[in-house]
Amino acid sequence: MVADTVVEGGSDPATLRAWMHRQLGVTLAIDLRALALMRVALGLLIAWDMMARWEDATTLYSDAGFWSRAQAGKPLFLFCFYDLSGEPSWARLGLGITAGLALMFAAGWLTRPVTALLWAMVTALHLRQGWVIQGGDDLLRNFLFFGLFLPLGRRWSLDARWHHRGDETPPRRVAGLAAVVFYVQLFLLYFLAGAMKAHHAHWWQGLGIHYALSADHFVTPLGRSIHGYSTLLRVVGIGTLLLEFIVPFVLLLGPPSERLRGVLIAAFVSLHVGIALTLQIGLFSFVCMALWLFTVPTSWMDRLEARLGGRPEGPTVAASPRWAGYVSAAFVMVLILTQAVRGTVPSGAARTALMWPMAKLRLQDKWSLFSGRRERTGWVAAPALLRDGREVDLLRHGAPLSWTRPEDQLALYPNQRWRKLWVTMRKERAHRAAKAYVAWLCTTGPYKRVSYVYVRHAIHPPDRPMDQWFEREERFPIHAQWCPAK
Repeated sequence: MVADTVVEGGSDPATLRAWMHRQLGVTLAIDLRALALMRVALGLLIAWDMMARWEDATTLYSDAGFWSRAQAGKPLFLFCFYDLSGEPSWARLGLGITAGLALMFAAGWLTRPVTALLWAMVTALHLRQGWVIQGGDDLLRNFLFFGLFLPLGRRWSLDARWHHRGDETPPRRVAGLAAVVFYVQLFLLYFLAGAMKAHHAHWWQGLGIHYALSADHFVTPLGRSIHGYSTLLRVVGIGTLLLEFIVPFVLLLGPPSERLRGVLIAAFVSLHVGIALTLQIGLFSFVCMALWLFTVPTSWMDRLEARLGGRPEGPTVAASPRWAGYVSAAFVMVLILTQAVRGTVPSGAARTALMWPMAKLRLQDKWSLFSGRRERTGWVAAPALLRDGREVDLLRHGAPLSWTRPEDQLALYPNQRWRKLWVTMRKERAHRAAKAYVAWLCTTGPYKRVSYVYVRHAIHPPDRPMDQWFEREERFPIHAQWCPAK
C-alpha cells in the first residue's frame, strides 16, 4: 500500500520520493475493473473487425488475390500463420481463429496466453496485407502487446470467476512500472500527435480542421456540411492542438483528482466521437475510445460495481510483478529511441539496425493524425477497355467510364480497407501495389487494357469557395497495362 499524502517541502529528496510514490501508487495505478472494461471493448472490436474482413479473404489475404505471400515478404516465425498457405480457406481460418481468440480475450478466459496469441494473429494478418492497415490497427497492436504485462483478466473475467480461492477478495487496482508504461503509451499517442501538429503553422492559425475535412476520401456528409463554418473550425482546430499537446501532461503528472480525470476522459472521448462523425478513418477513433476506459477512476468503478449488484471490496492496490514492469519499461524505451532515430538518423545501415527490433515486432509510436497540410486531394478510377471497344470503370462495378467528380466519395468504397488500398496506391511508395492490382484486375474479366488513374485537385484556404477548387482537376496515371489475350 502506498500513502495517499505528499509531504510539502520544495526540493527535499524525501518530498520528491513521496511525489514519485504517489504517482506510481495513486495517480498512475489502474483500476482492474476499468482494465476489464477496456479488455471487453477491444476484444469485441477485434472480433467485429475480423468478420468485416471475411468477404475480402480471397482478394486481400490469399494468393488468389492481387498480393501474394511472396510479395508480402517473409515474417518472423511468431507471425507466420498466413505464410503457411495461400489458399482462401486458410485465410478464412485465420480470420475465424482471430475472432475466436478476440471473444476469449473479451471474456477473460486464459487471458494472458490468449492475449499473446491474439497479438501474434493480429500482427500476422497486418503483415500479410499491409496496404490496408491504418492507424487504428497500429494502435491496437501496441496496446495488445503492452497488455501482456498487466493482469487484464484479474477482475470481471472467467479466469477470476473460476480461479477465485475461498474468501480471498482480489485487489481493485494495480500499480507499478507496467501500469505506468500503459499510461505512457496513451500519453505518447496524443503528445506526439500534438507535437507534430505544432510544427505546422496552419494548426496555430486554426486551419488544421479545415484541411483535414478537405480530404475527399475521408470526409463524411456531416464533415462536408460543416466545412464552410470557418470560425467554428478555427476554434475546434486550436482546441484540438492544445488538447493533444498539453493536456496529456495532466494525465501523466497531475493530481489524482476524480473530477479532473473525468474531464480528461470526456474531452478526449468527445474528440474521437467528433472525428468518427466527420472523418471515416477506420478503427482509430473506436480503439482510442476503448483505451480511455482503463483510466476510469476507482470510485466510479466502485459505484458501477455496486449498481451491478457486486461488492466493491478488497485491498486497494496490488503491485504488478517486477519482471513485467522492467520488461515493459525496456520496450517502451526502445520505442522512444526508435521514434528519435526515425526523425534524426539518415537512411542507411545504422538506421536500419536501430529500428530493426520494433520494425520486426510491428510496434510503433509515430502518430501524425492529420498533422501535415494537405495540398491536394482527389478520387481514383480504374478505366478498362473491353474487347468490344467500350470503356468501363472497374471501381464503379463496371459502369460506363465517366470523369465527373463523385459527389460522395465514401460511397464508392466497399469498406474502409478498400478505401485505404485505393487511396494509398496513388503514392509513389505504393506503385508496386498498384501494378500488382492492375495485373490482377486483368484476370477478372475480358479486358484488353486496364489502367489506374488518380484525379486530383488543389486544396485552398477557406477564403476561396470550394466549388472553385475543382476547376483544374488533373488526371494522374498511376499504372496501365495491356491484358494478355485469353
